[in-house]
Amino acid sequence: MRDVTAHYTLQADGSVQVLNRGFDMKKNDWRQAIGKAVFIGEPQQASLKVSFFGPFYGGYHVVALDPEYRWSMVVGPDRDYLWILSRTPHLDPAVKTQLRDKALGWSLPFDRLIWVAHQP
Repeated sequence: MRDVTAHYTLQADGSVQVLNRGFDMKKNDWRQAIGKAVFIGEPQQASLKVSFFGPFYGGYHVVALDPEYRWSMVVGPDRDYLWILSRTPHLDPAVKTQLRDKALGWSLPFDRLIWVAHQP
């Protein structure tokens, strides 16, 4: 997929609606998935469980966060999954290096990241 985005909307019950959207190049069509995220413990801990498929939830834990909320690095419950979320389509190379060094220092699978293409 290309041009993948994620939008997060706080709900009245304290949960967060997650809307993931991207262009499927094989099907030549836009796809989207709507999920629900719920904080695990205190919201200041930035650990959530997220479901896109009914009662099945997966853990998402923010392990690095830009002070100005421009990007975050998130791992799954068993550290086999890693995401970098950015408010812009492209990260500054210095930020990529910083996040790579953090991820490798924590034995996270940085080398398995998929860098999504974005059309101008």
